[in-house]
Amino acid sequence: MAEAPLSTSSLCNALKAQLKEVLAQRDAMEADAAAITARLNAPGMPGLKGGLLDKEGYPRADIDIAAVRSDRHRLACLCNDHKSIS
Repeated sequence: MAEAPLSTSSLCNALKAQLKEVLAQRDAMEADAAAITARLNAPGMPGLKGGLLDKEGYPRADIDIAAVRSDRHRLACLCNDHKSIS
């Protein structure tokens, strides 16, 4: 059985719904990225590109290195995903 073609208004409504969903995803990505950036740039933190080792080459004891690496990775993934839907 062949499907009836969609009317212009139903097609328009479907496109609006998809657009709202994509915009909501983008807004969530932006909020998550802002939270991660604020956490990484907090006082005492290394920032987005700061070193994770001390002057002697040992891991810094004043930060959670695993959390910083995880946050940086998540931020990079969010930036790539944001570019793909924008």
